[in-house]
Order: sequence, then structure tokens, then C-alpha cells
Amino acid sequence: PRVLYQLDRITPTQIEKFLETCRDKYMRAQMEPGSAVGALCAQSIGEPGTQMTLKTFHFAGVASMNITLGVPRIKEIINASKAISTPIITAQLDQDDDADYARLVKGRIEKTLLGEISEYIEEVFLPDDCFILVKLSLERIRLLRLE
Repeated sequence: PRVLYQLDRITPTQIEKFLETCRDKYMRAQMEPGSAVGALCAQSIGEPGTQMTLKTFHFAGVASMNITLGVPRIKEIINASKAISTPIITAQLDQDDDADYARLVKGRIEKTLLGEISEYIEEVFLPDDCFILVKLSLERIRLLRLE
């Protein structure tokens, strides 16, 4: 019912324009048989990789910069790595002169695993039920500034 309600608001002209756009994109994406698509793909990946490598050398003299660029970074992106080498988050703070506030924001942005703020996690199996029992550690939550 909800989808039908939304379809009622789409005009025939809008549907026609959408289908026309889809057809145009499809036609532009087609390649002639025998085209060197492998070389084209390699070039599309290689050029940004080269630029990233060149940028790495620009940052090499900066001691405070510990970032992954160039080929290692492009490999992380292509392989969709779950654990990237140097995750970086840059954020503009409302109170940029307050170190405690910065730590508070950092604690809320960083990934926190349930095991890091729990005293224990236990699987409970009963004849007619099963559940996971978690006892949170308020002390650990306070230390990580997550309260």
C-alpha cells in the first residue's frame, strides 16, 4: 500500500524521463567487441594510484603524519579491507580549545566493542529459552567517557 501511494505521485512524464536516462546511461556504457577493457580498467586504477604515491612522498618529510597513502591505500580500497592501516577522522569541534571535550567526542566516535565495557558476557541456555546475559561495567563506561 505504501509503495502504491508513492507511485500515485509519479507522473508518466517522470517515468518516461527516468527510463530515457537509464537507456542513455546503458548505451554510453556499452563497449565495442574487442575493445581493450582490461587496459582501460588498469589505467583507471593506475592513475589514481600513481597520484596517491606521489602525494605520499610530499608527506614523507612531515614527522607528525602517520598515514597510509599510495599503493597500500589503494589496495585497502580495492580489497574493501575491514581493518584499514590508519583510520583517520577529522572533525571540527564546537569547543576546539577544550581538551576534555575533545576526548569526550573522540570516545563517542571511536568504535567500542561490547566486551570492552562489559564485566562479563554469558550465553544462557534454558529448556524453553536461550539468551545472552551481559553485565555492563559502569567504571569502564566512565573511563571511556561514554556515559
